[in-house]
Amino acid sequence: MAAAMSKFSSTCRSAFTLIELLVVAAILALLLALLAPSLARAKALTREVTCRSNISQLNHAHKLYTVNAKGDFFPYNGGIIYMAWLEKYHKIQEIRLCPVADKPVPGLVRGTNVNAWNAWSRTGSYAINGWLYNPTDYAINGNAGGRAYPCCVNRPFMGSWWIGIGDVGYPAMTPSFADSNWVDGWPWWDDLVVNVYDGSITDPNEKWQMCRFFLDRHRMGINSGFLDGHVEHVPLGKLWSLMWSKLHQPSEKVVP
Repeated sequence: MAAAMSKFSSTCRSAFTLIELLVVAAILALLLALLAPSLARAKALTREVTCRSNISQLNHAHKLYTVNAKGDFFPYNGGIIYMAWLEKYHKIQEIRLCPVADKPVPGLVRGTNVNAWNAWSRTGSYAINGWLYNPTDYAINGNAGGRAYPCCVNRPFMGSWWIGIGDVGYPAMTPSFADSNWVDGWPWWDDLVVNVYDGSITDPNEKWQMCRFFLDRHRMGINSGFLDGHVEHVPLGKLWSLMWSKLHQPSEKVVP
C-alpha cells in the first residue's frame, strides 16, 4: 500500500502545472517573435539571390546571341520580344520570373513591383534596356524609320543606340536586363523622380521610360545586369547614374 502511494505521488509531481505550461508557451512565442525578422530577411535574401542568378543567365544568353551575330545586338520587332531571340541559347522559361514578382495581375498586361507583366502570350519580370536594340536593321525596323521604336520621336534618339557590343564604351555601367514592370524600356537622363515605388505608374505618352524600372522590388531598388556580365543591386536613386544610352548624362537622384 505504501509503495503504491509513493508511486502515485511521484507521478503527480512529474506532471506540468498549468502555470508551467503557460510559461513555456510564452517563452516559445517570444523566441518565434525574435526569430521572425531574421527568417523574413533570409527568405528575402534567397529570393534576391535567385533573381540575380536569373539575370546573370539572361546576360549569358544575350552574350551567346551577340557572339553568334558577330557582335551585333538583336533588333526591335514588335511582338517578337527578347525571349524569342534568346530561346535558342537558354531555357528562358526557367529564368524569366523574379521570385518576388512571379505572377501577373489578372486582366492587366503591365506588372508591378510584386507582379509580373503579361504580353504577347508571355510572362516575365525583367526588361531589356531598349537602347540595346540594334536600330540599323531596316528590314525589320522599317516601320519605325530605323529608330527601333517610335517612342523616342520626342527625344534626340539619333546616336543614342548601342548597335553592338563593340559599340559600347562603358559595359560595366550599361544595363542589359533588369527588374521591371514591362518587357523593355528607354530611360532618359531627365526622367522625373516620383514618390510611387510599387511600379503602378505607367507612361501613356512614352516620355518617362524610367518608370518601367523605378520599383521597390528588392530593398528600395532593383537587380540589374550589365554588359560586362556582372549583376548588382541598384538603389532607385542610382538608376539615373547608369549609362542606359550613348547620350545618357549620368547623375544620382534623391528619392523622396
